[in-house]
Amino acid sequence: MNVISISGNLGRDAEMRQFEENYLIKFSLAHNYKQGEQEKTLWLTAELWRQGKTAAEKTISVLKKGRKVGIVGQLLDDSYEKDSQKIKAIKVKVDRFYLLDNGGQQQQKTAEQQQPTEKYSMEATDLPF
Repeated sequence: MNVISISGNLGRDAEMRQFEENYLIKFSLAHNYKQGEQEKTLWLTAELWRQGKTAAEKTISVLKKGRKVGIVGQLLDDSYEKDSQKIKAIKVKVDRFYLLDNGGQQQQKTAEQQQPTEKYSMEATDLPF
């Protein structure tokens, strides 16, 4: 079984490419962690497929630079050539993703009024909105 569940912040706005009726959405995810006393960042490339333009556009509209998201999917090893050098990268084929923040909106509530940030769960085949 090959399943990874990881969270982080988007490094840039998601990009979309069309392949007939299917859409490939790619984004970079920065996962911060501690190794001993040292802070480290693991960068992943995530790929998510959507069927239909509406679903793809709704998905890409929420995947903006800086958003905190959680992803669940398959871990893949990717390599490519850049400037005659072989580059190895970590890639995740996303099955589901979760929005873990409020999208950068300012919350102007007192402490007793604040509710936990709403989390959205999105399957690779559908959206909740």
